Amino acid sequence: MMPAPTPVPTPAPAPEEVSAPLPMLATAGELPEDDAAWGYEFKWDGVRAVAAVRRGALTLFSRKGTEITVRYPEVARLPAALVGHEAIVDGEIVAMDGQGRPDFGALQNRMHRTGAEVRSVFSRMGGSMAEPGAVSWQFSRKGVILVPRSASEDDVMLAALDAGAEDVVDDGDEWRLTCEPQATEAVREALEAAGLTVLSAESTMVSSTTIEVTDAEEAKKILRIMDALEDHDDVQDVYSNFDIPDDILQSVEA
Repeated sequence: MMPAPTPVPTPAPAPEEVSAPLPMLATAGELPEDDAAWGYEFKWDGVRAVAAVRRGALTLFSRKGTEITVRYPEVARLPAALVGHEAIVDGEIVAMDGQGRPDFGALQNRMHRTGAEVRSVFSRMGGSMAEPGAVSWQFSRKGVILVPRSASEDDVMLAALDAGAEDVVDDGDEWRLTCEPQATEAVREALEAAGLTVLSAESTMVSSTTIEVTDAEEAKKILRIMDALEDHDDVQDVYSNFDIPDDILQSVEA
């Protein structure tokens, strides 16, 4: 009598590899005419992330696609709230204080490594990192609107100044207009109403001083540092006050 064959266990399916989903980032646009068809959300003071729930498992990504699941274990409860469903959740990881208000400082313990890594970027590439707040006083938030240089300066100024523009400067291929941040949309609308093309309109940080870079090697070093900072997952925005002339920039890019 032959013994019964030993059953061979069926191997468990391999975990599904989850590709990094792209976040929905804000872009310049017009407000809809039919508000009832749209939802609005205030900007939270937190860390941007995209959560993917697949087969009851969570994978958390930074806005640049790096997996950060272990960094925020509190988000691990999300699959339990979505039992039986698969989902992509795009938003901000926000810490609340005792009064229910967003508290970005409460997240900084998770981001202590970022300061060391940013300092390392500067050191590796021949730069140095100043103390916190050493240069921030030079920057203020402004609305910045770009219009093609093909438009006449008089037409640009006539349309923009009454709408709140503070300055119009020749920026090479474009006219660069600045205004208070809250006036950005009004200036853009005034320019478009005058038949002028608006290349971009945004609220950003603008420096009160500009440093011209005339050495090609220095320019190359600065651009390498900028690229490294912009590629870092925990760096949200990068602002600068350097100005590289076109001839130096062309020699660097050649």
